[in-house]
Amino acid sequence: MKKFQFKSLPTPNRKTGYIIESLPDKFHSLMDLYVNMRHTDELTSQLVGHLNSSYTIDHTNKINHEFNNYIIDLSLKLDMFLDSKYETLKIKKFWINYQKKYEFNPIHLHGGDFSFVIWYKIPYIAEDEETFFKLDSKTINGCFNFHYELEDTVESLTLRVDKTWEKTICVFPAKLQHSVMPFYTSDEYRITFSGNLESI
Repeated sequence: MKKFQFKSLPTPNRKTGYIIESLPDKFHSLMDLYVNMRHTDELTSQLVGHLNSSYTIDHTNKINHEFNNYIIDLSLKLDMFLDSKYETLKIKKFWINYQKKYEFNPIHLHGGDFSFVIWYKIPYIAEDEETFFKLDSKTINGCFNFHYELEDTVESLTLRVDKTWEKTICVFPAKLQHSVMPFYTSDEYRITFSGNLESI
């Protein structure tokens, strides 16, 4: 269980950061429903990443109402920390990703004002990924990374996402660049949900 946290990033020109917490139990069955349903609106060709498949989810469906409000409220909490003062937000897009072994999502950013990711199923353990190449230092296999400018360089913040992060949500500014590294120690899908929000 990951408690609500706001984490700031040390960017000199603008205040930025992210919120992370465990997805409330009441939304787990909704995520289960989306994982098990048949999807038809394929998004894979529109993504910058190399993922097995991605599908649009209808976020306007009535069963999503409480979930949508939760995402909006969480984004407005982040907005408060960042002092950007958006008054109203709406979900612009919501989709599900299926990532296989060796696949990855390179550095990219999203449209809109805020974005979120929900780590639904992560089929590997960080320690197994770290030792896969038998290097002296830790690898970033399977990790989720934020990338941001710091003075004259680009820095990265690595979140060592693994099975212990399942059912965790992260909300961040849409213009905060991020990436997903490939994993090597499981033949199962890594399943995540993502979405974008924009001000009204």
